[in-house]
Amino acid sequence: MIVRFRLGRRDLAAFTLHHLLRSRPLWFIYGAALVYGVSKALSGSRASDSSQHPVASVAAAVVVWMGAVALGTGLAMAICIVPRRARNMLTDHSIELTPTGVVEQTSLMRTETQWGGVQKLVVTRRHVFLYIGPSIAHVIPRRSLPGDAAWRGLIEHCRRQMAAAASGARVGKVEQAE
Repeated sequence: MIVRFRLGRRDLAAFTLHHLLRSRPLWFIYGAALVYGVSKALSGSRASDSSQHPVASVAAAVVVWMGAVALGTGLAMAICIVPRRARNMLTDHSIELTPTGVVEQTSLMRTETQWGGVQKLVVTRRHVFLYIGPSIAHVIPRRSLPGDAAWRGLIEHCRRQMAAAASGARVGKVEQAE
C-alpha cells in the first residue's frame, strides 16, 4: 500500500500538539509551576492585609497557570514548525506500507522502519501517527486516502503488521485518540 500526500503545517502542528500534550516531562514542569503558583498565592493572601479570599487567590493562580500552559505549548509548537527547520518535512511524501515495514520518501530523504521498530500506532480523526521513537513518527493525513474504507483499511493493515511483528518482537502500543 502506497500513500502519497503533501505534508502541511496543519499536519505538523497536529502531530506536535498531540505529542506535546502527552509529554510527561512537559506536564511535570507544568505541574511544578502550578504547585509553585498556588503556594505563592496562598502565602501571599495570608501574609498581606488583603481582603481577597484564599480561594480567589488559588483560582487566579490556576487561571494564570492555564495561560502559561497554552503559551508554553504554543511556543513549543512554533519552534517545531519554524520554516527553516521544517523544510524537509513540509514537502511531498510517499509512504509505502510493505510486509516488512514502512518506507517514507521525500525529495530530500528516505527512511525505512521495520514493523518491529514501530513503537506505537495513534489514530486521530484526521491523522495516523506511526511512532518510531519517543517523539518521532510517520504522519499520514486522512485526506491522503480516497475514503473511509481506505482509511479503515490503512489502520487495520498497520495493526495487523504490528501484531505480526510483535509475535517475534516487543509488542507495539495502539492508542485511540479523539
